[in-house]
Amino acid sequence: MVRSVGYMTTPAEIRPFRIDISQSDLDDLAARLAATRWPDELTGAGTDYGMPLGVVQRLAERWRTGYDWRAHEARLNQIPQYTTTIDGQNIHFLHVRSEEPAAVPLLLLHGWPGSVLEFAGMIGPLTDPRAHGGDPSRAFHVVVPSLPGYGFSGPATEPGWDSARMAKAFAGLMSRLGYAQWGAAGGDAGALVGRELGILAPDGLIGVDGLLYASFYILTALAVIAYYWSRIVSNAGDALLTGILPVGAVAFLGWIVVRTVQTGTSPERWSLIGIVAAGVLVMLAVRVIVRPEFFRTPRERAGK
Repeated sequence: MVRSVGYMTTPAEIRPFRIDISQSDLDDLAARLAATRWPDELTGAGTDYGMPLGVVQRLAERWRTGYDWRAHEARLNQIPQYTTTIDGQNIHFLHVRSEEPAAVPLLLLHGWPGSVLEFAGMIGPLTDPRAHGGDPSRAFHVVVPSLPGYGFSGPATEPGWDSARMAKAFAGLMSRLGYAQWGAAGGDAGALVGRELGILAPDGLIGVDGLLYASFYILTALAVIAYYWSRIVSNAGDALLTGILPVGAVAFLGWIVVRTVQTGTSPERWSLIGIVAAGVLVMLAVRVIVRPEFFRTPRERAGK
């Protein structure tokens, strides 16, 4: 059984939006990057202690002097963007309709740390598959919101914007756009919002697809538990002792995953990270590049 959970309003409440960062903000950014006080670094530490200092310095210099924000701003503004207010929160979103008559509305949900840019390269093939060598019967009207607190949907106006509340707001957004039937897809934090959409089952939702990185850890945990359990059963002596610590570690990892799914965040203190990142811009840059670096193999890090 489906139920209506969205916030019903009129189309007049949807406002066109263009990115327009003031030059004074860009000048302030460059000045703050130039004023970064760099720490010392252990000789020969490589990536064993984190991101190498030289890499971060080159990144900061590229950001300060080589990154043409105005060019990227103009490119982003080629994508139709809008804002609207739902449940007291400003919501920014991309919205591109397909010219195909049978196109299906699709809500795309980004992850953390991420933004609507995760889907920028997909909008063309999804809305106009014919022009990209695809099947025109598989066209979509694409809606890509910035999660509350992210990008131009920020800052959040009050606490409580968990995955369930975001799901309810985005169901209201799709209704506000006039879509009677629609699907949703997302990864990482977006997958948690998609999961809540499936639970809420709003009117018109025809399906949800989610890709959650935590599933990798769950499968790994199950494999480790199975391995040590087989050793315990076959040799209840030494295997019991050697299995205690690994199984305990897996149990702790399981708790982290459960808390992540329950709260829609990892058990870090996001407000503290926000304060530090606002004051030390280089930390923000490092935080974004460290996550993909974590998933690279030693061979990939060595460039082999």
